[in-house]
Amino acid sequence: MHGWEKQSQQVRRSIMADKDFKEPYNIFYFLGFIAVLLIPTLPATLTWLRVMNGYAGF
Repeated sequence: MHGWEKQSQQVRRSIMADKDFKEPYNIFYFLGFIAVLLIPTLPATLTWLRVMNGYAGF
């Protein structure tokens, strides 16, 4: 096999690799994103729960 034949095979392989690539996004990425967005509301949520329970415990 000549050098240019090897090179053309490598180019063909890299083109096929791009075609077969699939984005790794799924439902777990989405749920994680929602959880991260909810983190800033955690103190307010905990305070609201404590108020609704009549400040019992803690």
